Amino acid sequence: MIPSAGFTELVVPGDGKGDAQHYATGVLPEHRGHGLARWMKAEAIRQARERYPDLDGLLTDTADSNRHMRVINDALGYLPTRQRVTLQLDL
Repeated sequence: MIPSAGFTELVVPGDGKGDAQHYATGVLPEHRGHGLARWMKAEAIRQARERYPDLDGLLTDTADSNRHMRVINDALGYLPTRQRVTLQLDL
Protein backbone atom coordinates (compact mmCIF):
# COMPACT_ATOMS: atom_id res chain seq x y z
CA MET A 1 0.00 0.00 0.00
CA ILE A 2 1.31 3.44 -0.94
CA PRO A 3 1.00 5.93 1.93
CA SER A 4 -0.78 9.15 1.05
CA ALA A 5 -1.41 12.47 2.73
CA GLY A 6 -4.19 13.72 0.50
CA PHE A 7 -6.20 13.34 -2.69
CA THR A 8 -8.05 15.28 -5.35
CA GLU A 9 -10.30 14.01 -8.13
CA LEU A 10 -10.77 15.45 -11.59
CA VAL A 11 -13.39 13.84 -13.84
CA VAL A 12 -13.03 14.48 -17.57
CA PRO A 13 -15.77 13.69 -20.14
CA GLY A 14 -14.98 10.59 -22.20
CA ASP A 15 -14.38 12.60 -25.37
CA GLY A 16 -12.15 15.12 -23.58
CA LYS A 17 -14.50 17.99 -24.49
CA GLY A 18 -16.89 20.15 -22.51
CA ASP A 19 -16.40 20.80 -18.82
CA ALA A 20 -14.43 18.62 -16.41
CA GLN A 21 -15.51 18.32 -12.77
CA HIS A 22 -12.97 18.92 -10.02
CA TYR A 23 -14.37 17.05 -7.02
CA ALA A 24 -13.30 16.10 -3.54
CA THR A 25 -9.96 17.39 -2.38
CA GLY A 26 -8.80 16.36 1.07
CA VAL A 27 -5.66 16.34 3.17
CA LEU A 28 -5.13 14.33 6.35
CA PRO A 29 -5.17 16.59 9.42
CA GLU A 30 -1.51 15.99 10.26
CA HIS A 31 -0.49 17.25 6.79
CA ARG A 32 -2.67 20.36 6.60
CA GLY A 33 -1.31 23.89 6.52
CA HIS A 34 1.59 23.22 4.13
CA GLY A 35 -0.10 24.01 0.81
CA LEU A 36 -0.64 20.39 -0.21
CA ALA A 37 -4.30 20.85 -1.24
CA ARG A 38 -3.44 23.87 -3.37
CA TRP A 39 -0.54 22.02 -4.99
CA MET A 40 -2.67 18.94 -5.76
CA LYS A 41 -5.47 21.00 -7.30
CA ALA A 42 -3.02 23.15 -9.30
CA GLU A 43 -1.24 20.05 -10.61
CA ALA A 44 -4.56 18.45 -11.60
CA ILE A 45 -5.45 21.64 -13.50
CA ARG A 46 -2.04 21.68 -15.23
CA GLN A 47 -2.36 18.04 -16.26
CA ALA A 48 -5.93 18.52 -17.49
CA ARG A 49 -4.88 21.43 -19.70
CA GLU A 50 -1.96 19.43 -21.07
CA ARG A 51 -3.79 16.14 -21.67
CA TYR A 52 -7.20 17.50 -22.71
CA PRO A 53 -6.68 20.73 -24.68
CA ASP A 54 -10.28 20.67 -25.95
CA LEU A 55 -11.84 21.08 -22.50
CA ASP A 56 -14.05 24.14 -22.22
CA GLY A 57 -13.48 24.56 -18.50
CA LEU A 58 -13.19 23.07 -15.05
CA LEU A 59 -16.04 23.17 -12.54
CA THR A 60 -15.89 22.68 -8.79
CA ASP A 61 -18.30 23.11 -5.90
CA THR A 62 -17.48 24.10 -2.38
CA ALA A 63 -19.61 24.97 0.62
CA ASP A 64 -19.38 28.61 1.71
CA SER A 65 -18.55 27.31 5.19
CA ASN A 66 -15.37 25.61 3.86
CA ARG A 67 -13.31 28.80 3.92
CA HIS A 68 -9.94 27.07 3.48
CA MET A 69 -11.00 25.44 0.20
CA ARG A 70 -12.72 28.63 -0.92
CA VAL A 71 -9.40 30.49 -0.54
CA ILE A 72 -7.64 27.79 -2.58
CA ASN A 73 -10.30 27.79 -5.30
CA ASP A 74 -10.23 31.60 -5.48
CA ALA A 75 -6.43 31.58 -5.79
CA LEU A 76 -6.64 29.02 -8.62
CA GLY A 77 -9.09 31.18 -10.56
CA TYR A 78 -12.38 29.41 -9.90
CA LEU A 79 -15.27 31.87 -9.96
CA PRO A 80 -18.71 31.47 -8.33
CA THR A 81 -21.40 30.79 -10.92
CA ARG A 82 -24.36 29.71 -8.78
CA GLN A 83 -25.43 29.23 -5.21
CA ARG A 84 -27.36 26.39 -3.60
CA VAL A 85 -29.09 26.83 -0.27
CA THR A 86 -29.92 23.86 1.94
CA LEU A 87 -32.36 24.28 4.82
CA GLN A 88 -33.02 21.89 7.69
CA LEU A 89 -36.13 21.83 9.81
CA ASP A 90 -36.13 20.03 13.15
CA LEU A 91 -39.48 18.35 13.70
